[in-house]
Amino acid sequence: MKNFSFKSQLSYYQFYSLIFGISLFILGSILLISIFTKVASAYHDENISILTNDLLQEATKYNKSQGKEKDEIKLRLGTIVSERKETLLEEIEHDPISFLLYALPSEVRDQLPPGIREQIEEHVEIEGILTIIRGDDFVNKKSLVAYYLQDINDPSITYTLHFAKNPPALNSDSWIIAKGVKLDKKLVLANGNEPNVNTIEAAAAAQTGVQNTLVMIANFTNSNVPCSFSTVDSVMFTGTQNIDQYYQENSFNNISLVGVVKGPYPINYSNDSSTNTCDLYGFANAADQKASQDGVNLSNYPRRIYVLPDHLDCGIGYGTLGGNPSRSWVFGNWCDNEDVYGHELGHNLGPHHSNTPSEEYADVSDIMGYAGYGYRHFNSPHKIEVGWVPSSRIQTVTTNGNYIISRLEDGINPGEPQVLKIFKPDTNEYYYIGYRRPIGYDSNLVTQYRDRTNVHRWGGVGGTFTYFLSALSDGQSYTDQTNGITITQTSHDTSRSYVSVSFSGPECVKANPTVVTISPISQSGTPGSTKNYTVTVNNNNSSVCLQNQYNLSGLVPGGWSTSFSPSVLNLNSGQQGSSTWSVTSSSIAVASSYQITAQAVDAVNSTYTDSENATYVVFIDTTPPTVSITNPINGTTVSGTVNIQVSASDSLSGVNRVEIYIDGSLKKTDTAAPYDYSWNSRKAANGTHTITAKGYDQQGNFSQPSITVTKVKR
Repeated sequence: MKNFSFKSQLSYYQFYSLIFGISLFILGSILLISIFTKVASAYHDENISILTNDLLQEATKYNKSQGKEKDEIKLRLGTIVSERKETLLEEIEHDPISFLLYALPSEVRDQLPPGIREQIEEHVEIEGILTIIRGDDFVNKKSLVAYYLQDINDPSITYTLHFAKNPPALNSDSWIIAKGVKLDKKLVLANGNEPNVNTIEAAAAAQTGVQNTLVMIANFTNSNVPCSFSTVDSVMFTGTQNIDQYYQENSFNNISLVGVVKGPYPINYSNDSSTNTCDLYGFANAADQKASQDGVNLSNYPRRIYVLPDHLDCGIGYGTLGGNPSRSWVFGNWCDNEDVYGHELGHNLGPHHSNTPSEEYADVSDIMGYAGYGYRHFNSPHKIEVGWVPSSRIQTVTTNGNYIISRLEDGINPGEPQVLKIFKPDTNEYYYIGYRRPIGYDSNLVTQYRDRTNVHRWGGVGGTFTYFLSALSDGQSYTDQTNGITITQTSHDTSRSYVSVSFSGPECVKANPTVVTISPISQSGTPGSTKNYTVTVNNNNSSVCLQNQYNLSGLVPGGWSTSFSPSVLNLNSGQQGSSTWSVTSSSIAVASSYQITAQAVDAVNSTYTDSENATYVVFIDTTPPTVSITNPINGTTVSGTVNIQVSASDSLSGVNRVEIYIDGSLKKTDTAAPYDYSWNSRKAANGTHTITAKGYDQQGNFSQPSITVTKVKR
């Protein structure tokens, strides 16, 4: 099995596919990444469509066939589902949305024959513990983020999670319930919000106080770590400048690292990518085992760092987002690079990357940007995220005025704010304004940030990236025309900057709406049946725009019909609204998976529009409904008035009617639940009587269970 390789990036699609199986309780895990181009994507979509439609049509034939013909069709089904499964597993890696569109609804899966059904994707809810890992390749400007869920009911099973949109803003060790579509050990979710992810207990990443840290140097069978023990120890703990002292200063003494370096330990792995993949947890577990044999009590160290030789498939560094224990991995010639250690430990504390709007890592004012720039403090939003800037030193600005910002590097001027915070209404974020000086562990600060007021935007705690926008020297301004905000550095000295903030009144800036969700994304029905979807639309216009009207429409195959209720949504800026989308398939539609599209269009200017796809699976229902007589109980003795109760359900076409018979004589027909009949048994002869319930679905399939009871006179 191939693995993720930073080296093998062949296109600008960054880390399109990832399989990373881990178990936090057993040895071993495998990280797998493969890259797909647009051509491959189109091929996969077409191939999956063909295979899915072949599956549905063969399954329809199977349900209608008998004897030898049935066996032959099942063999063909086996070939189809095997190829379809492998193609879908690849599709998950580079296009989770497409996978969800092709995933068969549960009611279709349930009607497939045994042996076939088990190879079909399954809608599930899994409760478990979340692990998140960030991978970094600063040289090639690549990164990855991978999510895993360890099943709380079976800790030996770990799923890789794939999100079609918006992963959850959580840390490792969070306890969640994930609702999605499972295929093998991959679980695909529409997004990271409720109801797809329900958080039972969110784990905090950042901590205060002493951080007991174990650094393990581990050599492969064919390669050694290029740094000496003393070099690693110097970088981490004993050098004139070191990671421990850096984090003490960076955190205003909120945290410190106390620990040891151990090793080098020989582990039974090589850096030959043809035989050994980038097995992060395999490396970690092997090093842990060696440390335990060396007398190290691992439970004393909630932070662990693994220093390893270069590996073609491993890139430069990895770090878990939070976690207890948190883990970091540093590879090859980067073993003496202080800002790689600092960066990966930063992930362990919770922050993601410090970016610019156009480039990941490009905010190098922060150690969470590119490596190779030496020590640098966290930027102002990252320091707030980990709790190092107290609320007393954060000033929220809402009015025009002149403000003072004390430098971010230390606790000087304790009565003054270190960060200004200004709401950005159009995106529901905040601007964070800090002042940077090249002192202490910020001495390496690049010139463009020095003695300047730095402007960032960030979505707040639980958000992901921070975005650097501008570094203002005296007289320079940053202006947000959309929201009518201007920030100017008027002057500065060695310990503070002086800033003016003005609010001129925001402008109305129109934007495309967003079709946020279509729920469910896939449904099944028989030819001619109607299925209802809920379509949710968001108005993304800036806050001062007037209420906007959006017309809703649907694109469906020829011969189908579609309608919305309501067909028009009137939404204020930032508001969401929903409509019921009814889709009726053609009465002559063949068994197949059909793509349908919901569209929202600005009623005044049709250039502002958005659309999303869903799936309607037409499946010919040849399976009878599930019918049972729940009262009276088979074989019991009855007398007087007997309340006959029947349960009937049909997951595909629905129940049409239920007929209740006594001794072959029709007594009642119900077209809707409850299905029951009050039988006056006094008029019946003593002895045995047969009660039959005959339930029909909308396609005319029926089942008719019977029971016998004995009537006695009382």
